[in-house]
Order: sequence, then structure tokens, then C-alpha cells
Amino acid sequence: MRMKNIRSLILAIFVLVTFPSWGGNEANIAIEDYIAGSVYEIIQVDGRAPERAKHGMFVTVVPIVLVSEGTHRLTVKYNNIKLDQKAEKTDDIVVEVKKGNRYRLEQKDGKPLLNIVNEK
Repeated sequence: MRMKNIRSLILAIFVLVTFPSWGGNEANIAIEDYIAGSVYEIIQVDGRAPERAKHGMFVTVVPIVLVSEGTHRLTVKYNNIKLDQKAEKTDDIVVEVKKGNRYRLEQKDGKPLLNIVNEK
């Protein structure tokens, strides 16, 4: 490889690592899932893999899913593992999210529920 190509490659890697949020949508709304004490993890948003917040180049699972304002179908996986549980339990919930709010996926009466954590 030529030195010029190596420099270009190093510059490209530096930009991708240093500025991972470039091109991101500022309208994204945060939904916290799979945090300490949570038994649910969002595995799909509207039938697709969830977009997660990025906090660094080595973090692979961040407990924050980013969604746009509006109504979404969340597929969530129950993660409270017990010795007698063999199959993973999933549920679909339909939620409406609005700009300016931050949400947390919690459990109420044995079911997943999306709550507002704080309003801006």
C-alpha cells in the first residue's frame, strides 16, 4: 500500500471514530431499555433492528434506543432469566413518543410499559 493510501485510510478511521454522530438525526428520542433493574430489552422497532445511541467505538450494546417522533411497534424480549426458563419470551407493544421527552421501558403487572422519565 502506498503511503498516500495509508494516510487516507488513517484519516477516514479517525473521522469515523472521533465523530460517530455525524449525519445523525437530531429529532431522535431516547428510550432506555435493559438498564439496571430492567427485565426488558428492545430487539426490534417497527420490524427492524433498533438504532442504539453510540458512546464510543468499543461499546456494542448501549441501553438507549433512538426513535423518531410518532407511533412505533416495539418488540421486546423478557430478560429475567430463571433456571426453568428455556424459551425467550417476546412481546409487541405499540407506543407513541413525542419530542422533548425521554422514555424508559419498565414492567407493570408483568407486562412491558413505556414511561416518561423526564420532560424537557
